Amino acid sequence: MKLLFRLVVLLLIIGGIYLVAKKLEFPKIIPEPEKVSRSEMVESIIEKCAELSVMKSHYRDVIVVRKSFAIMKSYTIVRYSGVVRIGIDDIRRIRFSIDEESNSLSVTVPKVSILGNDITDQALYDENRNIFVSISTQDIFDEMENSKSDALAQLVDKGLLDDAQTQLANILKALFTPLGFEKVAIYMEGES
Repeated sequence: MKLLFRLVVLLLIIGGIYLVAKKLEFPKIIPEPEKVSRSEMVESIIEKCAELSVMKSHYRDVIVVRKSFAIMKSYTIVRYSGVVRIGIDDIRRIRFSIDEESNSLSVTVPKVSILGNDITDQALYDENRNIFVSISTQDIFDEMENSKSDALAQLVDKGLLDDAQTQLANILKALFTPLGFEKVAIYMEGES
């Protein structure tokens, strides 16, 4: 019985403290979150990135490095893989404007560029070395660099940069549409 009486008294005390706190309107323990404008949100998204890679393209190639002198020959066969990254190297070049009346966002972006063309894997498959006609490691790296440049040129010729520019627009629309804009328009620098 004493336990029940103590429980009722404790509940009355807690209820009284609650009513007094409500009546006096004590400051809230958890502050209200700050209101952030959509302009600040867009700027925050842009500032958080140093560069924006919008597309990667993987490629593979096999090269044969040959050297010969008279009847003596040497060769090395190397298989390698590489990756080309395309995007915006300095995201701070992105500019935007918000039209609150039409609830739209206009974003002006620079043209995408090649951010990197790197070899990710290499393997030596076959080798025939001759002591009089040697193939140096530098010879192999030089041939890989030439092949890498050729692979990049082929990818660009196939429209990789155009595809990356389209992908950039899609990514930016996906980032900014959830902020409540009815229209997100993406323009390239130099367009109006």
